[in-house]
Amino acid sequence: MERVEQFHAAGLTAIELIAAELVGSRWHEPSVLDGYQVGGLAAHLGRGVVTVEAYLDADPHTSSGSPIDAPTYFATALGDHDPLNSEFHAEVRRRGARAAAGGQAALVAELIAAQARLAARPLDPDLPITVLGGMVMSLSSYLETRLVELVIHTVDLADSVDLPTPPFDGSVWEVVAATVTETARLRNDPRVMALGLARSDRYEPPRAF
Repeated sequence: MERVEQFHAAGLTAIELIAAELVGSRWHEPSVLDGYQVGGLAAHLGRGVVTVEAYLDADPHTSSGSPIDAPTYFATALGDHDPLNSEFHAEVRRRGARAAAGGQAALVAELIAAQARLAARPLDPDLPITVLGGMVMSLSSYLETRLVELVIHTVDLADSVDLPTPPFDGSVWEVVAATVTETARLRNDPRVMALGLARSDRYEPPRAF
């Protein structure tokens, strides 16, 4: 599957889960991710769809410099921020809570509309776009980051409400696995990476995020 097709399919899968009755009934309950209620996690998951349109609509003349790949994006964006206690991640959680404040129906309507607009829009995988922090990426590489967000957080949301993980195409999982693995390599000492993978029974596995 092409990256654009993979993105559209994963986005629809995520939106279907966000719209599930059980998600709505547990909107204000804690999720499996520390600091997120179910609604906030659903809204954070939905950003995997809406940020694409936002960056495509930005000034195209700002996209200058050498494009980076998806693992470099994650390694740069995450830096050394503590996933629980840093202001960076605290603001991500607050942003999700704000987006969830209008309720499930409003969020689902927003995501369906954004997905429809993107589906009707010609998307050039080679188009350079400027994303978080001024990083420049091809649209294809940025969509790989969105696949990671959509797939991993769909699993998180399903686990939060005790639903089975929705199915994703095997090729999508391959993209996610490759991106997560390379991100972990960039963010970990080689010794940690090697021993964590080869001897996970005795050494802590490397973390990508």
